[in-house]
This record gives sequence, C-alpha cells and structure tokens, in this order.
Amino acid sequence: MPNEVWGGTLFWCNLAVEDKRLSFVAYDQSTFNRYSYWVVHDNGLYGQVASTERFIRVWRRIWLP
Repeated sequence: MPNEVWGGTLFWCNLAVEDKRLSFVAYDQSTFNRYSYWVVHDNGLYGQVASTERFIRVWRRIWLP
C-alpha cells in the first residue's frame, strides 16, 4: 500500500541532561530529513550535512525540585 494510506516512518528523540531537555523529530519520511546525523553541544542541537553543522534547537531548562 502507498504511504498516503498507511503513513510513513517517523522517529523522534528526547534527550535529558540534568535540568535540560530537548525533543526533536530525528527522521520523517514524509519530509525527507536532509541531515546526515545529529550533534548535541552545550548550547543545543545541530544537524550535520557533510562537514557543515547547522543550529536546530536550544536546550530547554526545566525546574527540578
């Protein structure tokens, strides 16, 4: 059956380090993710193609009791 009927492949990622959280769609077949792989730095998430990194999202801080 075509993907229009059943949907496509979708992977998402949730990262957590101490009081920081980050969630993102790692792969979506319907939009064709163009990044070769993901890189996480202190300031946030980057997508990488060839040797070029592009900033995608900043870490979100949460309150911890």
